[in-house]
Amino acid sequence: MNGRKLLTRDVPKHLRGDYTGRKFRAVVTNEVTIPSDAGTWDGGTCSKFSLVQLADGQARDMVSARRAPWDPARRNLKVEIPAGCAVVERAWFQGHECGLTFYLRAEDAAPFRRDTTPAITDGGAS
Repeated sequence: MNGRKLLTRDVPKHLRGDYTGRKFRAVVTNEVTIPSDAGTWDGGTCSKFSLVQLADGQARDMVSARRAPWDPARRNLKVEIPAGCAVVERAWFQGHECGLTFYLRAEDAAPFRRDTTPAITDGGAS
């Protein structure tokens, strides 16, 4: 899943949580597979996943830190993204924050798109 880079102005402030950086991506998809090691540190690398309501930014963690990565309940958890929500991945690589990736359904991606096409207006030509 490649996704598209977003500018800071493309991401509503209420969806950023406590992240203060400027690295954002959006991936349009209906489901996300959360790896079994999500939320754990390995060699300075970690990814945390949250389910965020797009309307108000309320978030909840998707992986319990109380379960071991080898627990079958955590093994590559496939999540169907509910309408009106996004799965947000916050990632670190070698201790440096890499930004937020928003996994969104196509119908919920509109607020993250900017129109780069100039508006067509009636120029008054006759």
